Amino acid sequence: MPIHSQFEPQGGQMFDPREIPAIHDIPDTPDSAAPAEPDEQFSRTVAYSDVDVHQHINNSRYVALGLDALPVEVWKSPEPLRVDISFLKECFFGDEISVQRFSNSAGHLVLCLRDNEPVFRMKIVHHSL
Repeated sequence: MPIHSQFEPQGGQMFDPREIPAIHDIPDTPDSAAPAEPDEQFSRTVAYSDVDVHQHINNSRYVALGLDALPVEVWKSPEPLRVDISFLKECFFGDEISVQRFSNSAGHLVLCLRDNEPVFRMKIVHHSL
């Protein structure tokens, strides 16, 4: 169901999610030709409150981890976001994970790593109304 069918336009304006800048402008990995240092990085141990009945991280917790890596300016902006997430591997209670954010003019790439292997990838772009 299209997201715009779920809420009323603000100020008489409505945006079409298909008009948001191409998510493909954000690379899936940092540029391998010139490795970049992450703009934000933090590590943590997967807590029991993070896991579901199958004892791996609940999908919503991955989203929260990725969103926590964004700069505060993103949250202060009235612009809507487009968030694309790829779940690549499972993480379990007690795993040590690292969350890294890389930014460019198109948006942000957030990677969650376990043992230096990506477990999820999140791309975030902004859209001006």
